[in-house]
Amino acid sequence: MENVQPLVRIAIAPLVALTFWSAPASAKPVDAHSAHTALRAYKAYLSSVVSQLGAARQADDVFVGTIGAKCPNVLAPIRNTPVDSTNQPILSEFGQEVGGDTVLPATVPFQRPLATLTTRLSKLHWSSGARKRSIGRALAAQARLYALPPSDLCADASALAASNAQSLPPGTAPFVAGYQNTTRRAGLSALKSTLSRYGRKSDRKLRRSVSRLQSEVAGGLVSVARASANRLLQALGLAG
Repeated sequence: MENVQPLVRIAIAPLVALTFWSAPASAKPVDAHSAHTALRAYKAYLSSVVSQLGAARQADDVFVGTIGAKCPNVLAPIRNTPVDSTNQPILSEFGQEVGGDTVLPATVPFQRPLATLTTRLSKLHWSSGARKRSIGRALAAQARLYALPPSDLCADASALAASNAQSLPPGTAPFVAGYQNTTRRAGLSALKSTLSRYGRKSDRKLRRSVSRLQSEVAGGLVSVARASANRLLQALGLAG
């Protein structure tokens, strides 16, 4: 299942999408002030997430250990099955499930930093009530992602093994669809677009700092999830 590794990056992508700064638009004073305060709060959030990357790795370790104890080597027979004897689209779909399962446990430690960010941003005022609501919806969508539980991977792996990788496990498609739907709404895009649109020219240094932190979060999450995917595949018996 070499295709799992690129699927890990796909699974993480909505979490680590970078902010592309545009030239600040002419903004009302209330929007410029709130955007500056929000940018500082977002930087603090990213700094907290970076500080939790170790906890994210530990959370993934616990998840992988649980799978390894519950259904060790359940997919070992498939590993030795010739490629032309397996249903590759089904294996790819199952790989997406594995990819999501390497991401979700790692995001649990980010719940508290997000809650702090939500509290700080809820106190800000904007010239448009719609903008405040859109930021609130973006924060709620991110919270739903961080609270999303992993799949019942052992049950699905057992079903995959029972069919010799010929039938999609019953839990795989619903989990993948739910994960993709949730991640599609996550990413704090409404907040990022607001910061880009109304940021002050004097915040250039702060923006550069935020961009560095975003890259650090992205790299850290990719590293955690990739390592976990390798261990998870070993636990399931799909890798040596």
